[in-house]
Amino acid sequence: MNKTENAERSGIRRIRKPIKVTIDPDNHEYLKNNGINASRLLDRAIFEL
Repeated sequence: MNKTENAERSGIRRIRKPIKVTIDPDNHEYLKNNGINASRLLDRAIFEL
């Protein structure tokens, strides 16, 4: 049984509200050139807090 099945059975839903974050254009280019998804990176960093 995976996490999705567990969440469906328990009724837990993750609500992801959109947020807007401004990052430096140089940082954005660096992430883009290295194939890193900035949104996913920030989402994971916030989730770990």
